[in-house]
Amino acid sequence: MTKWFSVMEIEKVTGIPNALVRGYIRNHGRHLILKKKHKDFLIASDSVNVVESIYLLYTNGMNTEQVEKCLEEIIVPKTAAVTDENGNTLQDLNEAVIEQVYEQNLLNQRQKQAVDEKLKKRDEKLTTVLRRKKHIEEKPGFFKRLFNKS
Repeated sequence: MTKWFSVMEIEKVTGIPNALVRGYIRNHGRHLILKKKHKDFLIASDSVNVVESIYLLYTNGMNTEQVEKCLEEIIVPKTAAVTDENGNTLQDLNEAVIEQVYEQNLLNQRQKQAVDEKLKKRDEKLTTVLRRKKHIEEKPGFFKRLFNKS
C-alpha cells in the first residue's frame, strides 16, 4: 500500500522547503502521484524521489522548461488517479457530471416538447375563437337586418 506524505512531511524527510515543494507540484505535478485532501496535496512515497530529482535539477541551474523536458525523458509516464476526500477520483466525478448534463439535456428536451405542444393547442384555440368572432361580426344582427330593409 502506498504511503502518503503531506508537503510539510516532505520538507522534513527531504530538507526541501515546503514553498519549493508546492511550486514543484504546481509546475510539475503531472509527473507526481498526488492526492488532494481538503486544501493540501498528499504526495505518494513513490514520488518522493521525483521531488528530490526536481530539486537537484533546479540546483544545477536548469529552468522550468529544461526540468520539464528532463522529467519527460527520465520518468515513465504514469496515470495518477487524483482523489478527493471522499475517495472519488476525478474521472469518476467527471463521468458523473457528464451523466448529469446528459440527463439534464434530456429533461430540457422533454420540457421544450411539452411547452411546444401546449403552445400549439393554445394557438389552435385562439384561432378558433378569432374565427368565430369574425364570423359573428360579419353576420348582421336581427334588428340590423330588420330595419335596414328598405
